[in-house]
Amino acid sequence: MKIFLSWSGEQSKAVAVALREWLPRVIQASQPWISATDIDKGVRWRTEVARQLDEAVVGIICLTQTNLESPWLLFEAGAISRKAEECLVCTYLFNLEPSDIKDPLAQFQSTKAQKEDTWKLIQSINNIQRDTALPKDILIDVFNAMWPKLETILTEIKGMDARPRTAKPQEEILEELVGLAYSQIKGLENLREDVLDLITIKNDRSPLKEGPAYQKILGLHLKVKQLNDDIYSVIESHTAQPDIHIRLQSIHDEVHVLLNNKHEYKPYTKQLLNLALAIKRLANNLSEAEDIAHEWRQGAIETNLE
Repeated sequence: MKIFLSWSGEQSKAVAVALREWLPRVIQASQPWISATDIDKGVRWRTEVARQLDEAVVGIICLTQTNLESPWLLFEAGAISRKAEECLVCTYLFNLEPSDIKDPLAQFQSTKAQKEDTWKLIQSINNIQRDTALPKDILIDVFNAMWPKLETILTEIKGMDARPRTAKPQEEILEELVGLAYSQIKGLENLREDVLDLITIKNDRSPLKEGPAYQKILGLHLKVKQLNDDIYSVIESHTAQPDIHIRLQSIHDEVHVLLNNKHEYKPYTKQLLNLALAIKRLANNLSEAEDIAHEWRQGAIETNLE
C-alpha cells in the first residue's frame, strides 16, 4: 500500500521522514515514500515523483507554521486528490490547529500530530486494506507500543529552527511545476496516438473510397484529427478552450446520425465505430488535459503570490 508523504521546509521534512520510518512498524503492509530519501541516484526526480503520486492510495501532507502556502505542497495535494474516490488524503498538523488551515488544504481531513488523532489516522489507513486489514485489537496494541517512539521524535523536531528556508526563485519553481505536469501526460500522449490510429484509413485501394458518403466519412476523420491536436494544445498553452466541448459534441452527434443511417452508411460501419471510439477517448483526454492545465495555472498563481 503506497503512501505519499508530502513536505516543504525543514520541520515538515523531519516530520515526513519520521512518519516514513514509523508507519511500517505499525502497519506492515504500508510503503511510505518521500522524495527526500527514496529517489535513487540517476533517476529523474520529476518522473519519479509523478509516478509515486499516481500509484499512491494514501497521501499525507505534513504541515507546519511555515509551509501553509507552499505552492509545491498545493501542487502535490492537487495531483493526488484527483483520485479522491480511490485515495485517502489528509493533512498532518505539526504545532497547528485545524482552524489554522485555509482552502484548498482545508478540504482534506486533518490529523493533529498527537496520539489520539494519529490513532484515528492509523485506523483509516488500516481500513483501506479491507480484507487484509489488521484486527482492531492487534492494531491498537501495536500502535500503543510504537507511539512513544514517534512522540519522542516529534518532540525533538519542535526544537528545530522553524524559520523557512530561503525561497527558490520563482522561475525555478515554475520550471519544476512544468516538469512534473509534463511527466504526468506521458500516458495522454500515448492515447493521442491511439486516436490517430483509429481514424487512419489504411486501405487506399478500398472500393468504398468513392462518392459523397465516403467524402462525409473522410471529413469526420479530419475533424477528429484536428480536435485531437487542439486538445493536446490545451496542455501546451495551459489554457482552456471552451469551444472544444461544443465541437466534440457536434462530431459525436454527426457520427451517431450516420450510424443510424443503415442503408447509405452500412459499408462504413467499421470506420464509424472507430470514430465513435475515438470520440470517447477524446472526451477522456480533454478532461485530463484540462485538469493538468488547471493544476499548472494554480501552481503558477501560488508562486506569483509568494
